Amino acid sequence: MSINCSNNGQLIFNVTLNQSYCQCNPCYQGLNCSELIPRKQQVQFNLKRDNFIISLILTLLTLLNNHLTVELCIRSKRIRSTNIGIYLIIYSLVSIIGRILLFISDSIQYMKSIDLHENIELDETLQCFLEKLGKHVATFICVWIGALIAFERALIICSTVRMNASRWRSMKVLLISLCFIAPTCILMLIYRCQEDSPHGTLESRLTSALIYTVDFLAGVIYLASTIIVLKNLASRISHFTSVQQSRRNIYRILLKRHFFIFLPPLIYSLCVLPYQIWYPINRSKQTFLYCGISATEYLFKILVYQLTPVPTAITWLIFIYPSNVYMTEFYRETRLGRRLQQRLLIH
Repeated sequence: MSINCSNNGQLIFNVTLNQSYCQCNPCYQGLNCSELIPRKQQVQFNLKRDNFIISLILTLLTLLNNHLTVELCIRSKRIRSTNIGIYLIIYSLVSIIGRILLFISDSIQYMKSIDLHENIELDETLQCFLEKLGKHVATFICVWIGALIAFERALIICSTVRMNASRWRSMKVLLISLCFIAPTCILMLIYRCQEDSPHGTLESRLTSALIYTVDFLAGVIYLASTIIVLKNLASRISHFTSVQQSRRNIYRILLKRHFFIFLPPLIYSLCVLPYQIWYPINRSKQTFLYCGISATEYLFKILVYQLTPVPTAITWLIFIYPSNVYMTEFYRETRLGRRLQQRLLIH
């Protein structure tokens, strides 16, 4: 008897019994794997609950970190008058708005799984709008602003550009960047809301290529800024007259002193790239979090998925704390900073 296995089932031939049977996907059963296993009989993970808990933690981190960053940039005239100060304010506001939208989406999904029953089509549209706008679009904008901050810092360290240069330069750069950011964000929102395969049509392939190209351009700015700083640090070694230290030790000291420049792109690479690389490859075979997944794989995948918005949640930790200049202003100008400084002086 010929058997056709459905739903990615694998046809197995038993030589001993001279019989063929289907080895079904963990979510299906039956002679030809055509019957979906009832939900209660599957090994299920409470994805909506876990997303809600992680989202709540990230929301609290976002509100705390970005509030401190905005307060510092507004209260400190020294930072407020710089281009980086403008970038940090916009970065923080986008992070807060994006995280609030994403938390609303996760809250709605979590509460709906408990006792709410809504129109499925309306629910999917709302979830798509809130989740994609709050996560993908907000992260994309923050990546670009972070790249501009890195480039501005590279200019300050490696050239005669003044830190308190006219803020009109930052406005002009933002307007130019907006020509790339705005159309890409709109296309990203429309494209990500489609239920069909991301590479099913020519239009979707072109849209996907555009999104990754503009993302790649931001990465190029990050990389160029890093190379500029590294070359400048290498050239500074010749200015050290001390013969007691080797060039390697001097270079290590310079890298440590300027580590605040390298930290944001490093954090973004560790948090954003794993999901951006894995998702397109994985989606061609099956969904990212499919039925019957093991506990280890589930934990790993949900952490990879939730790492993407982490850089926007820890703005103060990656942009302010590593910089001695910004921390000096933080202790001097903010209420929390003055209290922490008083406690440090007491102890």
